[in-house]
Amino acid sequence: MGRKPAGRRSTKMISVRLDEELDADLIRWLEAQPPGRRSEAIRDLMRDGLRQRESQAEMLLTVQQGVALDANEVEDAFGAKLDRMLGGLGQR
Repeated sequence: MGRKPAGRRSTKMISVRLDEELDADLIRWLEAQPPGRRSEAIRDLMRDGLRQRESQAEMLLTVQQGVALDANEVEDAFGAKLDRMLGGLGQR
């Protein structure tokens, strides 16, 4: 009983509790999957979600790196406030 047949992979079982009212859409989707294919469908969905999140994170990083600050815009937007905060440091 403790030994697995040769060639079988180790697996992990994950239990998920679904609320019949709040998760009705998920339950309908899951029940619509062909018998014997539910685990594959869930894995595909999870992988798609991970890929989408990774893609969004890469896009956000690209945008953040691509934003150049213009010194004049920063001065116009924050100069007076920074001068007040710093008590006029740097003024001659």
